[in-house]
Amino acid sequence: MSSVLSAFASTSAPPTKFFDILTGSYNENVLVDGYGLPIPFVVTNQVLDINVHQSTDVQAFVTDGSTPGNNISFQGKVMGGASLVKSFGPNMTDWLRNHINAIESLGDPYSGQLVLTVRPFMTKVQIVDPIQGLGALNDEAVYGITLEAPTSTEYIGGGLTNNFFTAWVFKTPMTIQYVVGGTAKYLTMTSQFSAN
Repeated sequence: MSSVLSAFASTSAPPTKFFDILTGSYNENVLVDGYGLPIPFVVTNQVLDINVHQSTDVQAFVTDGSTPGNNISFQGKVMGGASLVKSFGPNMTDWLRNHINAIESLGDPYSGQLVLTVRPFMTKVQIVDPIQGLGALNDEAVYGITLEAPTSTEYIGGGLTNNFFTAWVFKTPMTIQYVVGGTAKYLTMTSQFSAN
């Protein structure tokens, strides 16, 4: 038996190009009605940050300390391996401080220590373009009719302004400790994957 057939025979789920990815969104109505884009995390030299240059919606998300939209499910493909996060960039730090202020009603951005208690691994993904044949980005999209032909067999969309719908998502969960009123609290973020 060839090695390719052995790989297919030994896997519990067949290999696939696309995965259902569930992660937080900065705006639930940016890409397609009802489907948001994931928070545009970037990882460089083990530093996790948020790309605020992508849009004014992202800038507002960071400044307001908004809660990520939940249950943002889209089809995408993994573009690379895993990158360990050891620290935060300035935009991620600003979002965390503003977010803690928003959920704890502090009146000012949180100024205490942010402790990365569980370091996550992040992986880069590319979202399948909803216009190119799949019809929508949610995990139920197995059939669709569109008015445009795919530009490639990769179903790539977007452009330079949205980094061709690429983003970093959590391969493993991240937990951050912060202290309010002498009480330690833990903020955890993650992403979920399932094969189609």
